[in-house]
Amino acid sequence: LVSAVSAMMWAGPRVAATMGQDWALFSPLARVSQAGVPWVATLWQALLAAAFLIFGGFQSVLTYTEFTLSLSTFLTVAGVIRLRYTHPHLHRPFRCWGYPLTPAIFLLATGYALVRFATSPDQWHKSWLGFATVAAGSLVYVFARTRNPQ
Repeated sequence: LVSAVSAMMWAGPRVAATMGQDWALFSPLARVSQAGVPWVATLWQALLAAAFLIFGGFQSVLTYTEFTLSLSTFLTVAGVIRLRYTHPHLHRPFRCWGYPLTPAIFLLATGYALVRFATSPDQWHKSWLGFATVAAGSLVYVFARTRNPQ
């Protein structure tokens, strides 16, 4: 758990800062210190984490985060499969061993876990909050893309 938190404290703000570089809507997140640390994005992530812990408690935050990250990886792998069919001409610098069987197995296992989370009597509301977060992020992305087309 400590190593995962440490990794997220390094990676999370840098992802947000890169979003700030790419999209004008998120430009405040791209501010960095003289040492190159994305301090605004780090502060934003720390404030969100503190709010989650204050209002939800550790177990709730863990369940919410697990569901949200699992949903994100599920959608990413599904997107890769879709991209291979809709744009077969694109250069593929990385190969997936056992494609398409291995991503299909991943999608089945992750999909099963997501359904179990979402239908669990004790955890369903945290799962749906995770789903709402991904849906809200998608809406923000669409809004940002219309304001800053590439």
